[in-house]
Amino acid sequence: MTNIKNINPRGMPKAFPKGLLLLLLILAISGSLFAQRGARYAQEGVEYYNRGQYDRAISEFIAADKAAGGSVPLYHYWLARLHIAVQDVPNALIWMDKYLESGDDTHVREIRGYQEILHHSDKIFRSVEQRALPSYLGSRNSDYGAVMQPQGNYLYFTSLRPSRKDKENIWYAEAFQSGYGSPELVRSWATDANEAIGSFSTDGKTAYLFGNYDKGRIDGDIYTSTHDGERWSKPQNLEAVNSPAVDTHPFVFEDKIMFFTSSREGGYGGTDIWYSLKVDGEWQEPVNAGPQINTANNEQTPALICIEENLLVDGEVKRYREYALFFASDGHIGFGGYDLFKAVHEGPGWNSWNLPQNLGLPINSIRDDRYFNLCSDSNQIFFSSDRGAASFEKMFVAYADFTIPGYKVQEGEDGDRIYVPVESEFDEDQKRRTITFMGRLTDEQGNPVVADITFSGYPDGMLNKKVVTTDENGYYEITVPWADPYHVMINPDGYMLHQQRVPAPKDDKPVELNFVIKPLVLDKVFVFNNIQFDFDKATIKSESHEILNDIVITMLNNPEVSLEISGHTCSIGDADYNQGLSERRAKAVVDYLVGKKIGRKRLQYKGYGESKPLNDNGTPEKRALNRRVEVKVIN
Repeated sequence: MTNIKNINPRGMPKAFPKGLLLLLLILAISGSLFAQRGARYAQEGVEYYNRGQYDRAISEFIAADKAAGGSVPLYHYWLARLHIAVQDVPNALIWMDKYLESGDDTHVREIRGYQEILHHSDKIFRSVEQRALPSYLGSRNSDYGAVMQPQGNYLYFTSLRPSRKDKENIWYAEAFQSGYGSPELVRSWATDANEAIGSFSTDGKTAYLFGNYDKGRIDGDIYTSTHDGERWSKPQNLEAVNSPAVDTHPFVFEDKIMFFTSSREGGYGGTDIWYSLKVDGEWQEPVNAGPQINTANNEQTPALICIEENLLVDGEVKRYREYALFFASDGHIGFGGYDLFKAVHEGPGWNSWNLPQNLGLPINSIRDDRYFNLCSDSNQIFFSSDRGAASFEKMFVAYADFTIPGYKVQEGEDGDRIYVPVESEFDEDQKRRTITFMGRLTDEQGNPVVADITFSGYPDGMLNKKVVTTDENGYYEITVPWADPYHVMINPDGYMLHQQRVPAPKDDKPVELNFVIKPLVLDKVFVFNNIQFDFDKATIKSESHEILNDIVITMLNNPEVSLEISGHTCSIGDADYNQGLSERRAKAVVDYLVGKKIGRKRLQYKGYGESKPLNDNGTPEKRALNRRVEVKVIN
């Protein structure tokens, strides 16, 4: 049985320590390199690297290289790694070439591996953009393993944040169209031991977890829990797949096959990836995923993904489909520690795979990267990384377009890797109809705003998100797959969240689309005429929840902001009655926001009745404008 003292807080044996590589460098510098010029700069560079200040580390190592007259290959090696850390591929490749030209052979295998990854990353993604998830979802400790419930209503993840239950627990946040709500603990799954979310059944009613729910068992097992419409049940041990060793990271694909991580006997290394088939409702004896996937080191966090897309081939729509296993490994060649990999399935069995491909930048980093989870019917990916060098994993989201056709990797006669298209009938350069949006983002005074703009649409019925960041003058340009309409969301700190529906153009010409967003400054008033209530009541209609959720997300992103919610009516009816109705409606909005975990101390409400009209109430249209909710910044 695995010794629990050798298990880290995530329920897994520790990965190959990246600090060891750093230690070796420090020892080298403190020894032989002190006799070389530039050693002092290099030592400073090591310190900045250790803190995650990669730009500062690059400056120090460049100074070290200049002081040494370019004569120390180790500086070139580290400048290559550091430029990978800041995702500067051109300069990373330059420093790799300089290292190889030096004739030093200490790190040749690593450098060749880096070059292979960087030169072939387009074999996996046509495009990919990654961003950190909102800071309010995270904590000062590790937060990782984000997975969207299949129906898209909630985001679940694992966290070591403080709670009434010690160690790691499972949390969830409501998913809105424009973002996520405040995280809450899944109390049904919380214990004083370790728990972690794995995956869900296709209907979202069964969850597959890691935990220590059985008394007297300390190794950690896979469990299931079902939802009855109100709460999750007590987790039940999935004895058919568990062993006396650690079994974790369950990923269930289409309710038919489970991939998971285990340190059980019969593997190839520390932890391996295994799978179990579900036959006639019963999980079968687990099988090792094989030596193409597993190494003498550790493999973890598997996810089987079906990559598919409708393509037009010779005037006929054909469905491209490719199955691939995504997983983390510190045994296959990567940038450092755990990297994420893709291995294309080569049937008929589920232990037959092509060579794994490193996902490259920006998904992988020079530190640990794990947990690849693709949302259902979407190009939205969640993954986890400690790239910030804070010794804590954090959650990231990526919007990716897979290269279609994908490539399976095989080993040639000379040992080189050969990239072969998965299906030859599909043309990699197949033209896809697209829309180009371009324009400028400003505030109400016309000042440029630097922010992310997210475009969401449904080409071929699947959610496709892409994000673009405006330049210092507020300009942007983005090309997206054709869909009608697109939903645009802009949510920078210090501004009210902005959403907009954009119809598709009638031709293929670029669309000029400018945006104006409103800053959250003291006494700024935001008018909402579209928050609807039941007739003559203070009950908020469900179609208004999306608008109120935008206010929720704005307040979560700006925790220092407090608001006054005010209700207003038109002049029809008794003035005293209108006054009371406006107060009740303002309070109903506050209660809704508090129900979404916004602190009541940050909210005030007032009713103004018909005393502050926007116009003369002379027409039904004018009266409709006067029936409104206003939000004013008061702090």
